[in-house]
Amino acid sequence: MRYLIVFNQFMVSDWKPLALVCFMASVGLGSTVLGNEADDAFAAQLIDGMRGTRQSLHRGHLVYSVAFEVQVGQQESESEQEKLSGFEDMFQTKVSRTSGEISIRWNGSRVWSHYQAMKEDGEQVEEWCIRTSTDTFVNRDPKHATRTNPEDLERAGFAIDPRVLGVCIGPASYDTVERTLFNPGRAKPMLVKKDVLVDGRISHHVRWDMEGITEQHFCISESSEFPVYRHWGLGGKYEVTSWYDEDDCLPTRTWTRTPLGEGRVQVVRMERTESNFGIEVPDSTFLLSNLGLGIGQEVVDYESQKRLGYWDGVHLVKRQGNAYSQASARGAFEVDHRSIFGRWWICILLGVLAVVSWVVIHRYR
Repeated sequence: MRYLIVFNQFMVSDWKPLALVCFMASVGLGSTVLGNEADDAFAAQLIDGMRGTRQSLHRGHLVYSVAFEVQVGQQESESEQEKLSGFEDMFQTKVSRTSGEISIRWNGSRVWSHYQAMKEDGEQVEEWCIRTSTDTFVNRDPKHATRTNPEDLERAGFAIDPRVLGVCIGPASYDTVERTLFNPGRAKPMLVKKDVLVDGRISHHVRWDMEGITEQHFCISESSEFPVYRHWGLGGKYEVTSWYDEDDCLPTRTWTRTPLGEGRVQVVRMERTESNFGIEVPDSTFLLSNLGLGIGQEVVDYESQKRLGYWDGVHLVKRQGNAYSQASARGAFEVDHRSIFGRWWICILLGVLAVVSWVVIHRYR
């Protein structure tokens, strides 16, 4: 009995510090959990603010243009100032260089874009695109323009959504705010670190996981427009740095770096040359007359592989039948010229036969 009492006393006295440790640990763990919840709520607030300011532009009309330059090289300048300067070479060993401008006119669900670029070898590239709720027309080939459904965004060329500038690697026509920034109900934002400096500007590092599929990182300012100063994703496979004017949710300049493997790096710099969020974009902007079509240029339907007709300068003149193929795509005027030359050869042949017949008749009469 005596030993049992001593044992019990020992157990009771021994559990007091252990209970105190457990209590302190639970308090600390609870504080950490509450702190993490508060941080994640702050991260969600930053993401929602950034999404909201960019999505709100969808309700208005927009005129937007950016000058761009793409360089691919082997060695990159490490100077941060190079990102701010003009479009000079950033590589000691340059592989290729392309520069140009993209102009965008946006009216609700409709977009018109014009892309012009020049490669280092002097080759010029030009493209027009009109995308509406029912059709997408793309004109990049002098032989024919194509029509496809509006959901086929990968064929919509450079009809980009300017709201994604600075928050995606592209941008490309299939990069929209809704697609790039995901559904907030499926993504989980987490605060990585507060007060992160990006080129001397204070921001907060937020990691955004989408159900374990992918993750994206944003350095977002807490200011009213929630500008994104730096963005990267896909395991660091690309990085975008952006600069903004005051009270502006879209960047005035972006600098994107993408490793291509084998020591090659691609750098894309964009600089805004025009922006107007209040101007009225007329409905006439989205007519075929603004698609840059040449006289006699054919328009074909991509899905059905049919010729829709050719452009006569005012209207799309329809044709009946004629299955379309890449090999047989020719402008209407080229076809007409060939038929005209065919008729001339027939006339010449008939004339020669008439002369020969006249000579024979008169000689043997």
